[in-house]
Parts: sequence; C-alpha cells; structure tokens
Amino acid sequence: MLSRYTVLLSFAVTALALSSGDLTVKLSAVSPTVASIDDIILTAVVSNPTSKDIKFVKFNTVLDELPTKSFKVKKGDADVLFSGVDVVPAITEDSAFVTIPAGGSIAVNHTVSASYDFESAGAGTFTFDAITNLRVSEGGKMTHFALDAASVDVEVTADVAKRTVFPESANLRASNPVCNDAGRRNQLAAALDEARAVAGGAAHNIRADPNSANFRTYFNNHNRNDIWYNFDRIAGNYGGNRGLHCVDRAGGLCSNPGIAAYVWLVTSGGNIISSESYFCNWFFTSTRDLRSTCSGVNFPSTRANVMLHELTHGDFASGDIVYDCPGSRALGDADKKKNADNYTCFAMHNWKQYNC
Repeated sequence: MLSRYTVLLSFAVTALALSSGDLTVKLSAVSPTVASIDDIILTAVVSNPTSKDIKFVKFNTVLDELPTKSFKVKKGDADVLFSGVDVVPAITEDSAFVTIPAGGSIAVNHTVSASYDFESAGAGTFTFDAITNLRVSEGGKMTHFALDAASVDVEVTADVAKRTVFPESANLRASNPVCNDAGRRNQLAAALDEARAVAGGAAHNIRADPNSANFRTYFNNHNRNDIWYNFDRIAGNYGGNRGLHCVDRAGGLCSNPGIAAYVWLVTSGGNIISSESYFCNWFFTSTRDLRSTCSGVNFPSTRANVMLHELTHGDFASGDIVYDCPGSRALGDADKKKNADNYTCFAMHNWKQYNC
C-alpha cells in the first residue's frame, strides 16, 4: 500500500473569485526503500474540487514532468544539489500552462535520478518536499501561492552513482553564442550585450544608491555586496564555462511546447562547474529588444530578460521559486536572494527607470 501525504492549499477566494473549496495535493512514493536511485518514483496528484477551472504555469512545480526542480531534496539536514534543467516559460503561449478542470485532477509521475546529485550525498534516506509555488492565471493576471507540502522519505540502499540529464560535453565554452546560423547568432549576441548592460546598470545602482526602494522591494535587507557581486559577474562575463546555443541538443527540451529557453547545470563533487543554455524557437521569433520596454512591452517578452534570467542560473545557480515580478516581490526574505526573477526584475526596472 502506498504511503500518502496530503496537504491542503487554501485559496484566496477574493483574489481568484472562487466560490469555495481548496486545492489538494497528494504526494506518494511507489516504494519507501529502493536499491537504486533509478527506482525512485514519486507521484503527485493535484486536484481541483472547486466549481471553476484553474490554469497554472506548469514548469518547475510538481505539475511538470520534465527534469526541472519539482522537489527540494535533503539527506538529513543537508541539501542535495539540483543538477537538472531550469526552464524559462514562453509566457505568451498557452502551452506553457496546464488547466485543471473544475472537479478534476492531474497526476504526474516523477523520476529524479538525473536531476539531483545523490552521489555526493551517499546512500541513505532522502526527503522530498514538493515544489508548490503555483502561479495561477486568472483573467489575464497572475496570482502566486507559496504553499507548504508534506514530505516523502525514500531510502536508497546501494546505487547512487551520478546520472546526468544529457551526456556531458567536453567542449563547454564561455558565454559566447554557439551557433552556425548567422541571424540567430546575432540575436544571441545582441541579447547577451543587452543582458550584460542591464546587469551592469543594476550593479552600479546598488553602489550609487544602496538604500533604494527598488533594492528593498526585491532583496529586502540582504547584503548589498553579495547582490552587487552577482550582477557584476554577469556584467563582466566572469561566470566561467557557459555555452549559449541557438539549436537544441539531441534529446533536448525545446521540442516541448511552451519553453523559451532552458539551462543545464553541470556538476562535479557537489559543485556546479559549468552550464549550457539552449534557446528555443520562441526566443528567436517572439522576443523583443530591450528598448521595447520603453513602449510598454512586458519584461518577460524581451530577449534581454530571458538572457539575464538564464545567466543568473548559469553564473550563481539561482532558482525558479516563482516567475515574474509580482511573485518575486511577494517572496519571503530568504527566497528573494535565490530567485532568478528577483534579479531580472530589479535590473530591468532599474534600466527602464534611467533609460526610458
């Protein structure tokens, strides 16, 4: 019999205009003890007992079957390093969302052997906490819910050897476009230049106005030098080995609809040693240049925003706790320093304020 854990996720009824009810998530493990990490299978059932269809961004939550960060994993008190992929949604595409119909549910099975560095942690009992920072679309607006979920323990008795999402590359490059198509290579280069300029402006602003309202909004009272350093690494191109690819790798994720770009982190000995970013068709066909923000184009629809988001993953392993600016502003203090869009939103707002 499966061991099941249930958490009730209470809705803000006024925000969603729902009449009543709670969303429920049931998390279970096929087996509490396995010999190999390949045999870890987690099932999340997300149910909507309300009378209204609910639309979610599916990536980087338990609704996502891809090797994104659907769980926080610990062995004892120590975090197990995530080594999967970070996805930027093509936010204007319906395929970036999943709808749970009124009275319905969705079940998603997760295999996690290649998404976390179990080898560095060693055999033993691992605790999986579901990522349930759900982003709900309601009437064209987004509402975030930072939710607590009960955990599932799985003991791995033997095989924790490292797996990877993709075969590791022997020729990782610094952050220069890796592309044979001249047009796409130029788009990547332009996006990289814009992202580095935006990051440089953010770093300068932190030094010039360390107590700005914009900084407090996105980073609260975090150490200014730490945040400055993260931006300065991007602006100065100091992030180490990175490949920026205009063509998806064999077996990559761009064939999945609703993805603008993704980053694969390469780990060794519990550390991130390099990253490779892959930019999907939506990035090349649908994003706008940085200057378009001056005429009202939303940040997520710009190539600079997508590129900067990916560079935060590759340079200092930011996470996707929530997407977009309203959700980033609403995060708790500890999460603001870790979330990719806290950096992109701070930097893009700063650039727009001084350049438009």
